[in-house]
Amino acid sequence: MATSAADWSRARVLSYDRREPGDGRLCLLWPAWAYRVTAPVLKHRGLDLFERVVLGLCQAGVRRPDRMGALIELDARLCAHILDRAVGAGHLNERHELTDQGRQALRTGSTAESPEWQVCHIFEDPFSGELWPRTTDSLREAHVLRYHGEGVELQLGTVGKSDRASARRVRPPDRPPQRPNAARVVAAASEDRDARRVFKVRQYERRSGLDPVAAPEGLVGSRGPGGIPENLPELNRIAFLNDPEPVYLVGFLEVSGDADTETAEAWTAYDPFGLGPSDFFQSLVYRFGRDDGTLDEEIQVRAAAELAAASARYIQADQGLRDLLEERLAHDFGPEIRGDRDAFDLMLELDVAVESTNRDESMERIVHTALRLYEVLFRRMMVAYPVNDGTFRTFKNSPTLRRAMLENAAQSVGFHGVTRLYSGVRDRELDDSYRKPEEGFLKAMFPLTLLAAKEYADHPLRPMAVEQPDLPLTLTVLNPLRNRGAHAGRDATNPHDAQWCRDAAACAVRALLRLPHPRTERTSL
Repeated sequence: MATSAADWSRARVLSYDRREPGDGRLCLLWPAWAYRVTAPVLKHRGLDLFERVVLGLCQAGVRRPDRMGALIELDARLCAHILDRAVGAGHLNERHELTDQGRQALRTGSTAESPEWQVCHIFEDPFSGELWPRTTDSLREAHVLRYHGEGVELQLGTVGKSDRASARRVRPPDRPPQRPNAARVVAAASEDRDARRVFKVRQYERRSGLDPVAAPEGLVGSRGPGGIPENLPELNRIAFLNDPEPVYLVGFLEVSGDADTETAEAWTAYDPFGLGPSDFFQSLVYRFGRDDGTLDEEIQVRAAAELAAASARYIQADQGLRDLLEERLAHDFGPEIRGDRDAFDLMLELDVAVESTNRDESMERIVHTALRLYEVLFRRMMVAYPVNDGTFRTFKNSPTLRRAMLENAAQSVGFHGVTRLYSGVRDRELDDSYRKPEEGFLKAMFPLTLLAAKEYADHPLRPMAVEQPDLPLTLTVLNPLRNRGAHAGRDATNPHDAQWCRDAAACAVRALLRLPHPRTERTSL
């Protein structure tokens, strides 16, 4: 008998999710067709030690009971019995060679047993015609307090911890149900079994404080094409025991302020059957539920409110972190660091990045900020201690002499040596940095500053060489750290390297505080 759309006015409201009450959720009544059916319970059991050993020997080519017994020190008759059982279970053929089912059992350590049959309910989505990947023993009605125009008011939770929620009704399409075939019923029952086993594992991980891992293959049954389980039971035993009944499933959307409110990721759909976040429900709501303009508007309003609250919390936490870091900077470098806005602002940004939990993005910012500090430092040095014009021209016009000039200057100042990076600077970069040091390039400013340090006995690069005799190498390593794929010596995701960058930047700050600080053109971070 076909069921008309008018029956939805009398549809029961079903609730299976017993999660604790929460304020940040949106409660929905999602329509479904409920069928009462006989469906298989596909059970798996683990292989015992003897079965695994015998199957492994068969895979290795040892298939005679007497040879097996000699190798594993078991009676040949016991080995023959295990072989007969494996043949009966479909793991071996008559020649004791592994079948596909046997290889699967050996790989996963489990085997499918004969299915048991149960009477249960399955649920068809009226929008897509898809079956929910869940089964239930009964239709568990929700405690409805009252009905109103857009939905109902529900009593949720448990007796000891309950709350009320207003549930919005999603209107179903005006079309009759389409009875699913037997294979889809088996698939739904199998997916429900797998999901509940994985959910128990996840609960154990949370209680034990363990990191979640991918579901072990032994927990999830084998699937064939189209998601249909392998080793299908007799499909003719699957029976539909009554006409489909229209019902509403109580489901929850949790709106988050951590994402763009116009994307599906701004909210999470929770399984109406109590198994946590549900990709299936999320897909249904995204494809069909948002056609309801008021629902989509409510999702966006809630997401905007959550985003505003999250932003306020972030700003408050960020300001608290910055206050603590400012105190640490004053302790590390003295109160005078507050008077040098370049040194103070850049070092503060670097420390904020060091404390960030996003290691990849923060490392790029750490390295960039450290290089900016050295850029500001060498610009000031070039203004306060300009290189001799004759020295500059000789260095620029004699590429073959550059390396020797830099090595000589490095030894005079106290550095261990220089790298090829500084002798291969382009002429245009040298000219621009020499004429406008306040806009100079770090790669060009360092060799010019090094040449100037040889000419000035009081040049601030000299005390830096005492503290950092490998500074030329440090700058050479810092530069490619901005691109994770371009370096080999250090790992940008390593927290020790973040501290190494911070130590290098601190040396630049100490040198800056000993220098006059004229105004320099700052580039945005």
